Amino acid sequence: SSTSVTAVSGVATFTNLILNTAGSYTLAASASGDGGATSSSFQVTAAAADHLVFAQQPTVTVAGVVINPAVTADIVDTFGNVELGDSTSSLNLVLNTNPSGGAFASGSTTTATVSAGVASFSNLVLDIAGTYSLRVTDGTVPAVTSATSINFAVNPAGAAQLILTTQPSATATAGVAFAQQPVVAEEDTFGNVITTDSTHTITVARGSHGTASLQGSNLTATLINGVATL
Repeated sequence: SSTSVTAVSGVATFTNLILNTAGSYTLAASASGDGGATSSSFQVTAAAADHLVFAQQPTVTVAGVVINPAVTADIVDTFGNVELGDSTSSLNLVLNTNPSGGAFASGSTTTATVSAGVASFSNLVLDIAGTYSLRVTDGTVPAVTSATSINFAVNPAGAAQLILTTQPSATATAGVAFAQQPVVAEEDTFGNVITTDSTHTITVARGSHGTASLQGSNLTATLINGVATL
């Protein structure tokens, strides 16, 4: 761009002036020994849509709880200017990486129409604890490059139940320790093990079948990362 030129017959012509950032501008001209001049205001708009970016990345959340703040994605040109004039394109959100079984819960907003180039995905809920990332694509103009979010964690919800992850031996001999000892896990309502719990204790007792007293060197075990082995 020519920002300094020599006047010819009192007239200076500026060529190839380019601005890469969209917005409202004025230009100021000055000459040695003369007063300056300011142009009228003019607008620089975004170039053609080029790629997507996550404006609001997903944040750490809890299983069964809506991701807050809502994840947002922008349609931008090659210079990163948001396509403010686009309120019709549709963006789609999918899981890029996820733990086994991880999926959006029913009712999650995974398709959104942009408003002034910005799409907001509300009510995103994940029930399976683990590490995730998201990918957003343009469902209207597939040539627009997709974007991948940062990794984020979904932590277990509050403890809700105990589950026998390893059953005791199906058969046993009187007076002899079970060949297969029970293992108990503390889980939330979605089946996520409460891996942060290494303080609570689990006590095992005979159930409603049989008459003999349950014996063992220790009928109580402390959870280790949400799991107790008798």
